[in-house]
Amino acid sequence: MRALQKPINSRENFHVFLKVVPILFLAMISLFLIDNWNVMAVSDNQTNSLIMKGLDLFNQSSYAEAIKYYDRALAIDPNNTDALNDKADAIRKSGNNTEALKFYDRALAIDPNNTDALNDKALSLQN
Repeated sequence: MRALQKPINSRENFHVFLKVVPILFLAMISLFLIDNWNVMAVSDNQTNSLIMKGLDLFNQSSYAEAIKYYDRALAIDPNNTDALNDKADAIRKSGNNTEALKFYDRALAIDPNNTDALNDKALSLQN
């Protein structure tokens, strides 16, 4: 014997569809944002760690090694003005003022009021 089936009501199904789809859409967006937020937080921490290691090497006058860490930080965040400015400082200390000016200018293009980059660029121009 066949079980009795409720006839399909396309209007009713459509209303259920309209209720479920936005919830699923919001859930997907939420997961995407959470996942990317975690990636951004990890990237920021990693970038800061690399910059700090670069500063340690800079303070030991290991400018070439410091530049490698700044480059790694910039590979993660190409617009990080701290990494750009610190790399420029290491290049300047290595004796290449012309090359250093390029990185000061990149930092200033991102943040024209960056006092570190402005002061350090002035030092580079004096030499």
